[in-house]
Amino acid sequence: YANASVLRFAPHWANAHPPHASRKKNLINTSQKTYFLFAFKPFNQSASNVQNSNNFVRQMRIIYLNFILIVLLFEQACFHGITYYYRPQHDTIKTTYKYQKIAQLDCSIKESSGIVVVKDSLLLTHSDSGNPPYLYLTNLKGKLIKKFYVKNVHAIDWEAITLGEDKIYLADIGNNSFQRQQLSIYTIPLSWDKDTLEPIQKIVYVYPDQKHYPKHRHHDAEAIFYAKPYLYIFTKNYGTKSTDVYRVNPEIDYVQAATWLARSYLDSYVTDVAYSPAKNEIALLTYGFVYIYRTQLDSGLFKNARLTMRLRIPISQTEAITYLNDNTLLITNEKGKIFKLTLFYTRRQSFLDDCCVGCGLF
Repeated sequence: YANASVLRFAPHWANAHPPHASRKKNLINTSQKTYFLFAFKPFNQSASNVQNSNNFVRQMRIIYLNFILIVLLFEQACFHGITYYYRPQHDTIKTTYKYQKIAQLDCSIKESSGIVVVKDSLLLTHSDSGNPPYLYLTNLKGKLIKKFYVKNVHAIDWEAITLGEDKIYLADIGNNSFQRQQLSIYTIPLSWDKDTLEPIQKIVYVYPDQKHYPKHRHHDAEAIFYAKPYLYIFTKNYGTKSTDVYRVNPEIDYVQAATWLARSYLDSYVTDVAYSPAKNEIALLTYGFVYIYRTQLDSGLFKNARLTMRLRIPISQTEAITYLNDNTLLITNEKGKIFKLTLFYTRRQSFLDDCCVGCGLF
């Protein structure tokens, strides 16, 4: 190390041990200051050396501040708009998005766990487990329009709601303890003039691969959507952060075994799902992300499911998602906040045709 050059970092004003031939003591002690070094070659303390060291410290501080600024700008871009690509046929679709809070739900709605858009852009939502069996009709500003009491229903763990043909399906499918052997979905006709709603059917199903209770931690669910003629259920698998897709027939009025269709591994747990029949698009809501898939539900099967977008949304405890229109999603969380997620599409040709494309996970 005799001819090694010396690189000095910020001064260290504490006393240090004398230098010796060990790489563990990478310090040089001078009469006034101690410097961190890459080599063991001693140097003479002088005014020029001190000035050079101070200049180096200032330069390092400037570089550090610039780095922090770049990181903050990058995070801001990630939070409020980032570009994703997917390739339909030979074109590239450039997609950007933004999200914003648009309203706060009425304080009487505790822990909004499911949401669906009904007539005239009104929202129908419900509370999570431990709350009375009510459905709440609100507008996009969060104002409570009406609440409906659902009679002859025991609300064990309401987790999701989806819109069918002139009816809604209310999913009592929460299974946090993994001890429920039969799960229920209620078919409720829509009647806006009444204050009380009553189910006309109770769909009961079991998971055929759930053999032991509560050892298997793959049979909790919070996500459901309807696509004629089936209901599709997405589980919340603890440990693996995956989701299994099951299908049930809403026309069967006896206990049925759900049909397993597919599995996908994600970065977080699925808390809700929304379906756009016009675009054959599925939006999976997780803690921190929205995954958007293009798929075909032919004969009740997932065919060519393809991940097209993975959108980061730093919103805490997101619980419910629904399509307001083909390019806009609404998201609620347990704190009662309503967020709008807007997608922007532009079509163009790009040399990235063979890059930046989504991958099918199902």
